[in-house]
Amino acid sequence: MENKEKETKILNNNEMEQVAGGFVYDGVFEWLKGFNITCPNCANEEEASLRKRYATGIHVYYTCEKCGQKFYCVLGESNRVKLYKEK
Repeated sequence: MENKEKETKILNNNEMEQVAGGFVYDGVFEWLKGFNITCPNCANEEEASLRKRYATGIHVYYTCEKCGQKFYCVLGESNRVKLYKEK
């Protein structure tokens, strides 16, 4: 058997809409509804200043426009949402 590497591409909002054939990305995944997203660095929770950069099925990547911290949310075990800082 050959050892083949798989390439993973993270789609941006426009690409997700095109791949899904008419799916309109509304900016919120079902598993994120009901959770207040807060910057892990400065505790900013203003939705307008937490910019979504891109997303996968279980990850949503943000940048806080107030302090510049990059972070992401992950859907973990038992449907718990975990927040991680990026280095």
